[in-house]
Amino acid sequence: MIKKLYSSNWKYAKKWVYSVTFDEALVELHDYVVPICEKYGVPGHIEAVSFQMGQERNIGVSSYNGYHHMSGAQMREMIKMGWGVGSHSHTHQVVAEHPEEELGLSKKLIEDVTGVPVTVFVAPGSNENLKEDVQKLLPQYGYLAGFGITDRINFSEEENMFFMGRIPLHERYWGTFDGYYDEFKRIHQAEKETGWIVDYCHCPYPKAIHDYKDCSAQHFDDRLRAVTEYGKRNVWLANPDRVVDYMYTRRYMNIVKDQVASYRDKEVYILKDQGLPKHVVDRTLTIVMETQDTPESIAVYYNGNPVTVFPHESGNLIFNITAQDNGVIIVDKRY
Repeated sequence: MIKKLYSSNWKYAKKWVYSVTFDEALVELHDYVVPICEKYGVPGHIEAVSFQMGQERNIGVSSYNGYHHMSGAQMREMIKMGWGVGSHSHTHQVVAEHPEEELGLSKKLIEDVTGVPVTVFVAPGSNENLKEDVQKLLPQYGYLAGFGITDRINFSEEENMFFMGRIPLHERYWGTFDGYYDEFKRIHQAEKETGWIVDYCHCPYPKAIHDYKDCSAQHFDDRLRAVTEYGKRNVWLANPDRVVDYMYTRRYMNIVKDQVASYRDKEVYILKDQGLPKHVVDRTLTIVMETQDTPESIAVYYNGNPVTVFPHESGNLIFNITAQDNGVIIVDKRY
């Protein structure tokens, strides 16, 4: 009846994933960015500097000084819209010098004002703030993932969850090889290699506030249009918090066929927790069944409750469950 049953690389059995992050969590995102995200159905992710929450930005010689960091109430409104929030450190300084503040205090303060777990850390400044010593500290402070700035896509089987890539969505690209904005950057690769694009910007305006730190609002619109038009139904437009949750759930929840309980036209599978971190919030898994059956010819139950099964364009059947240790999936032939 079933050739193979397994968890999909990505939720909803999508081929690839797209996310976008906004460093500093500025109030001014409402001017242009939020309407554009709503236009294309893309949830964003804001990275808060905890000591400046609710204040006018005043950090060093930042191009964004004079703009305004969101307050807890303002971030809660973004969360209600489906956005996520991460820590961008406490002071935007050298993380390794005071990790208890930059990692621990920052996480606590943001959680206190938003009321949601903060499990993603986005390094401030540069990848110097996400060196190996910092990466090793992140899980100790309750983080599930760390993001730097690297021109690459991420994968569902990512080896190091504490140094994942974000692609600069800027007018110009600094570094050894100077470059320019490209609305299709990494899209074809992500689709071909089943990857995850995480874009990085600050606060796109009609004219980029800084060419090496942002793109224009029009270019931001062009980027989301390219993602959604090319991706169509194959792309998961996702809050990074939920993608990280999915990656961990898939990694640590094994699906094992119960050979004793399975017989004839009834197949039984058991979920086994292999160490899923307690900080994972959303434990949804998309299950794929390779089978010649149709949704009408089989009945699927999870922990005794009927599950809705959907046909997938791959020809397989899929369904979602909330994974838990010793959860039981039963697939039964209808007569």
